[in-house]
Amino acid sequence: MIRHQSAISMFIATFAAAGLLATGCTAGQDQAHDEGNVANDNIANDNIAAATQELNVQDLVRKETIVLEARGDEADVFSVIPPKSLRPWFRDRFPVVVFLQGALVGRTNYEKLGRMIALQGFVVVIPDRLQSIPPGAPPSFFTDQQVLNDALAQLEEEDQNPTSPFYEIVDTERSAVAGHSFGGVAGLFAVDGRTCNPPFCFGVYERPESLKAGVFYGTSAVGPTGVLDLDTTDIPVALVQGSLDGRSVPENAQQTYDEVLDGTRALITIDGANHFGLTDDNVIPGAIPDPIPQELSQRDSIRKTAAWTGRALRAFVKNERLAKWWIFRSGGSLDGSVTVQSERAPQM
Repeated sequence: MIRHQSAISMFIATFAAAGLLATGCTAGQDQAHDEGNVANDNIANDNIAAATQELNVQDLVRKETIVLEARGDEADVFSVIPPKSLRPWFRDRFPVVVFLQGALVGRTNYEKLGRMIALQGFVVVIPDRLQSIPPGAPPSFFTDQQVLNDALAQLEEEDQNPTSPFYEIVDTERSAVAGHSFGGVAGLFAVDGRTCNPPFCFGVYERPESLKAGVFYGTSAVGPTGVLDLDTTDIPVALVQGSLDGRSVPENAQQTYDEVLDGTRALITIDGANHFGLTDDNVIPGAIPDPIPQELSQRDSIRKTAAWTGRALRAFVKNERLAKWWIFRSGGSLDGSVTVQSERAPQM
């Protein structure tokens, strides 16, 4: 009986993640539904919270390790994988989110986050990129803008390969870039698309046509000599910021939101989270620690980060009405632990 119930829950969760379960709500009913049923601000697409509350996210999301053929980087890929008999229902259903790692932080530190975002209807790719920065130093985890293109190219191949678990379920026409800290800055440059400058880019970079959004944690465009010159007019960007971040401080995120980002944008602040509020553990061996400890448990900070990252992605990439309410109208979580500032371009 337990196995049967789990299979039913998996079936419901998979269909909801793909956006195939209609809620039948009007705009006003969407708000009432959200306030009534998701008051605890859980991780997932609001349609699937009830179906999956008794199941571990690990039971619902599959992890595959692949090689990005362009430069030989390994990547972990997270996705809900439908049974073969149901594949026709899921053709081109899951947009790709490429997550760019923070400096000196390996991809395995983002596994819980990757699973929770994937559960909201995305194929999440988290690559490792090893580089020597500065030149001559031992290779360490430093991502770059081209990782986005490498990952998207590989997922296109996976989508066309009948032996791949991701065969024909990837929406190759819609993608997003996400990132943490150094990876978030690389992501901002990837969204801008006009330049390719070390240490965030080497060689030539061309912004993918499929790119629809960027969502970045612990990231700002404020440097030692001032703010970066970025153009984000035509691609929505959300910054997710811990209120206790001692590495990329909230004031810099606010300045980035106010002075640098253009067009549709959001600044999502999670009360009590620090710079490593999204990683599986708050202290990462080899990475520079945050001098300010978290007030949230790691479990809660990951869940909140995944929930609000997912909402931004669902609003910007999937154009989901309920997610857009959260980002553009709610002002934050119902309990006040997350606040949202946002501006919406007329075309959004």
